Amino acid sequence: MIIGVGTDIFLMSRISDGSIQEGDAFWKRAYTAKEHQEAEKRIDKQVYYATRFCAKEAVYKAISVANIEFHPGEIEIFTDEMGKPHAFLHGRTKEAMERIAGKYTIHVSISYDTAYASSFAIAEKHK
Repeated sequence: MIIGVGTDIFLMSRISDGSIQEGDAFWKRAYTAKEHQEAEKRIDKQVYYATRFCAKEAVYKAISVANIEFHPGEIEIFTDEMGKPHAFLHGRTKEAMERIAGKYTIHVSISYDTAYASSFAIAEKHK
Protein backbone atom coordinates (compact mmCIF):
# COMPACT_ATOMS: atom_id res chain seq x y z
CA MET A 1 0.00 0.00 0.00
CA ILE A 2 1.35 3.43 -0.93
CA ILE A 3 1.57 5.64 2.15
CA GLY A 4 3.37 8.62 0.69
CA VAL A 5 4.55 10.28 -2.50
CA GLY A 6 7.18 12.99 -2.78
CA THR A 7 8.81 15.01 -5.51
CA ASP A 8 11.49 17.69 -5.61
CA ILE A 9 13.30 19.90 -8.06
CA PHE A 10 16.75 21.24 -7.22
CA LEU A 11 18.69 24.03 -8.90
CA MET A 12 22.08 22.46 -9.68
CA SER A 13 23.91 25.76 -9.29
CA ARG A 14 23.13 25.70 -5.55
CA ILE A 15 26.00 23.22 -5.33
CA SER A 16 28.28 24.55 -8.06
CA ASP A 17 28.01 28.28 -7.25
CA GLY A 18 29.68 27.87 -3.87
CA SER A 19 26.50 28.33 -1.79
CA ILE A 20 27.19 24.89 -0.38
CA GLN A 21 30.88 24.23 0.18
CA GLU A 22 32.53 20.83 0.37
CA GLY A 23 33.52 20.25 3.99
CA ASP A 24 31.15 22.79 5.56
CA ALA A 25 28.68 21.86 8.30
CA PHE A 26 25.82 21.31 5.85
CA TRP A 27 27.99 19.08 3.67
CA LYS A 28 28.93 16.90 6.62
CA ARG A 29 25.39 16.77 8.01
CA ALA A 30 23.51 16.20 4.74
CA TYR A 31 25.39 13.20 3.33
CA THR A 32 26.45 9.85 4.73
CA ALA A 33 30.03 8.57 4.73
CA LYS A 34 29.03 6.09 2.02
CA GLU A 35 27.68 8.92 -0.14
CA HIS A 36 30.89 10.92 0.30
CA GLN A 37 32.92 7.84 -0.69
CA GLU A 38 30.78 7.31 -3.78
CA ALA A 39 31.09 10.99 -4.75
CA GLU A 40 34.88 10.70 -4.74
CA LYS A 41 34.63 8.14 -7.56
CA ARG A 42 32.61 10.53 -9.75
CA ILE A 43 33.96 12.89 -12.39
CA ASP A 44 31.34 15.54 -11.57
CA LYS A 45 30.88 15.48 -7.82
CA GLN A 46 28.56 18.49 -7.89
CA VAL A 47 26.04 16.61 -10.05
CA TYR A 48 26.25 13.64 -7.70
CA TYR A 49 25.67 15.75 -4.59
CA ALA A 50 22.88 17.83 -6.15
CA THR A 51 20.95 14.81 -7.44
CA ARG A 52 21.32 12.99 -4.13
CA PHE A 53 20.09 15.97 -2.13
CA CYS A 54 17.13 16.33 -4.48
CA ALA A 55 16.30 12.64 -3.94
CA LYS A 56 16.59 13.05 -0.15
CA GLU A 57 14.04 15.89 -0.30
CA ALA A 58 11.64 13.75 -2.35
CA VAL A 59 12.06 10.81 0.03
CA TYR A 60 11.43 13.06 3.03
CA LYS A 61 8.19 14.28 1.47
CA ALA A 62 7.14 10.68 0.77
CA ILE A 63 7.78 9.61 4.37
CA SER A 64 6.27 12.72 5.94
CA VAL A 65 3.45 10.50 7.22
CA ALA A 66 5.95 9.54 9.93
CA ASN A 67 5.76 13.17 11.18
CA ILE A 68 9.51 13.59 11.61
CA GLU A 69 12.01 16.39 11.17
CA PHE A 70 14.17 16.43 8.06
CA HIS A 71 17.58 14.93 8.79
CA PRO A 72 19.13 14.51 5.32
CA GLY A 73 22.10 12.57 6.68
CA GLU A 74 19.67 9.87 7.84
CA ILE A 75 18.39 9.35 4.28
CA GLU A 76 20.98 7.60 2.15
CA ILE A 77 20.68 7.43 -1.62
CA PHE A 78 22.76 4.72 -3.24
CA THR A 79 22.90 3.63 -6.87
CA ASP A 80 23.27 -0.06 -7.63
CA GLU A 81 25.50 -1.55 -10.34
CA MET A 82 22.64 -1.22 -12.86
CA GLY A 83 22.31 2.51 -12.16
CA LYS A 84 19.06 2.25 -10.20
CA PRO A 85 18.86 4.54 -7.17
CA HIS A 86 17.78 3.15 -3.80
CA ALA A 87 16.87 4.96 -0.59
CA PHE A 88 17.87 3.69 2.85
CA LEU A 89 16.83 5.25 6.14
CA HIS A 90 19.00 5.42 9.25
CA GLY A 91 18.70 6.60 12.85
CA ARG A 92 15.61 8.43 14.07
CA THR A 93 14.20 8.62 10.56
CA LYS A 94 14.29 4.83 10.17
CA GLU A 95 12.83 4.28 13.65
CA ALA A 96 9.94 6.68 12.98
CA MET A 97 9.16 5.06 9.63
CA GLU A 98 9.21 1.57 11.16
CA ARG A 99 6.76 2.71 13.86
CA ILE A 100 4.36 3.98 11.21
CA ALA A 101 4.78 1.38 8.48
CA GLY A 102 6.53 -1.65 9.95
CA LYS A 103 8.12 -3.15 6.85
CA TYR A 104 8.40 -0.70 4.00
CA THR A 105 10.11 0.01 0.69
CA ILE A 106 11.01 3.40 -0.71
CA HIS A 107 11.12 3.69 -4.49
CA VAL A 108 13.08 6.61 -5.90
CA SER A 109 13.80 8.02 -9.35
CA ILE A 110 16.33 10.75 -10.20
CA SER A 111 16.67 12.83 -13.38
CA TYR A 112 18.77 15.86 -14.22
CA ASP A 113 19.99 18.18 -16.94
CA THR A 114 22.48 21.03 -16.83
CA ALA A 115 20.29 23.35 -14.74
CA TYR A 116 18.01 21.18 -12.60
CA ALA A 117 17.76 17.84 -10.85
CA SER A 118 14.38 16.29 -10.18
CA SER A 119 13.39 13.33 -8.10
CA PHE A 120 10.27 11.34 -7.32
CA ALA A 121 9.79 8.97 -4.38
CA ILE A 122 7.10 6.56 -3.25
CA ALA A 123 6.90 5.10 0.26
CA GLU A 124 5.24 1.70 0.23
CA LYS A 125 4.04 -0.16 3.33
CA HIS A 126 4.21 -3.95 3.15
CA LYS A 127 1.23 -6.00 4.31
